[in-house]
Amino acid sequence: MHGRRPRPTSPAELIDDALAELAASSRPVAATAARPRPAVAAPLPAEDTQPVRRGSGAEEAEPPRPPIAAPAPVPAARPPRRRIALPRLTLSPRLQRTLGVAGIVVGVASAAGLAAALRPAPAPADPSGATRITVLPRGSVSSLTMADAGALADPSVVPDASAVAPIVERSEAVTAGGQQVSATMTGSTAGWLTTTGHSIARGRIFTSTEVTSGAHVTVLGSSIAQRLFPGSGATGQSVTIAGSPFSVIGVLAAPTAGGGDSVALVPVTSAQGITGTAGGRTVDHILVTAPSQEAVYTAYQEVNNLLLQTHHTANPFSTDFTVTAAALTSGHSALLLWGLGLLAAVASLLGAVAILRLRRAA
Repeated sequence: MHGRRPRPTSPAELIDDALAELAASSRPVAATAARPRPAVAAPLPAEDTQPVRRGSGAEEAEPPRPPIAAPAPVPAARPPRRRIALPRLTLSPRLQRTLGVAGIVVGVASAAGLAAALRPAPAPADPSGATRITVLPRGSVSSLTMADAGALADPSVVPDASAVAPIVERSEAVTAGGQQVSATMTGSTAGWLTTTGHSIARGRIFTSTEVTSGAHVTVLGSSIAQRLFPGSGATGQSVTIAGSPFSVIGVLAAPTAGGGDSVALVPVTSAQGITGTAGGRTVDHILVTAPSQEAVYTAYQEVNNLLLQTHHTANPFSTDFTVTAAALTSGHSALLLWGLGLLAAVASLLGAVAILRLRRAA
C-alpha cells in the first residue's frame, strides 16, 4: 500500500525505525519548551500563587514577580495665549486741537484760582475765630439750654475750654434822647468778650451777679454810642431797648480791622425775659474758645462728648445739635488747594502735548 513503511527484516532495521519514531515524537516537545512565556501584566497576590509541580514530586510556591511600574503621565500641552487686540483710538486733527486748547484753558483757569486762593487775606475782624467752637441747634426750635452752657464752662468736664458764652440774639430798636438806631440785642455773659475777640473801651462788663438777677444793664458798641450820644460819653446814660429801660455801663472798643459793632450787649437772662425764650431756659447758640489753635480739636471732642451725654444721644449722627470749628475746616481747604494745583498741572501738560503733536504732524 502506498505510504506504509515496509516491515523491518532484521534487528538493525527495527532499531533504526524505533530511533526515528522517537526523534519524530520529541520535536513538538522541544518546540513547545522553546516557546517564550507570555508577559504578565501585573503580579498575582501572594494568596493566589499556585503550587508548581516539579519533576521530583515536591510542591513549591512560585515567588511573586516584581510589579511593573505604570508609565508616567504625559502633561498636556498648554494652548498658546491669545492676546486681545485693543482698538486704537484715532482722533481727528480738529478734535485734537480742540482738546489741546481746552486743556490749556482749564490749566490757566485752575492756576489763576490757585493763585487767588493763596493770596494772603486781610486780617480778620475777629482774631479769636481761629480758636472758636460754635454749638448750634439742628432744628428750628433750639435744643440748647443754659444748663448746657454751665456744663461746658466746668473746667473739670471740658478742661480745654478757656471761655464759654451762651448767646440770645434779636434785632431790636435802641432809643435815647429822641435818637433811634437799629441794633442787635445780644444777651450773653462776660465770656462773650473772649469768645468774640472784643474789648471794653470805657466802663465795664456786667458781673455774674447781674447775669443771675437779670439786671437791665447794657454795653453799647462804639458806633451805636456815637450815634446816640454824639460829643458826649455814653457811660452812665440810659437807653431803651425793646421798650425796656437799660443803664449803659460800658462801651466796646472799635474793631481794629474794620467792620460794624452795632450791638447792644445785655445779660443773657435779661434778653430771655424780653424775648420770652422758653421761660429763660433755651439759648440760640453757644460759643466756646480753646486756649490755642492746637487745642481746638481736643476741645471740640470734649464739647461734643459732653453734649451727647447731656442730650442723652448715643448716635452722633442723629443729634439735635451741631458742633463746628473753623480751624478744623482749614485742613479741607488745604486739600482743595492741592487738588486745584494738580488739576492745573495735568490739564496744562495734556494741552501742550496735544498741540505739539499737531505741530509735528503738520
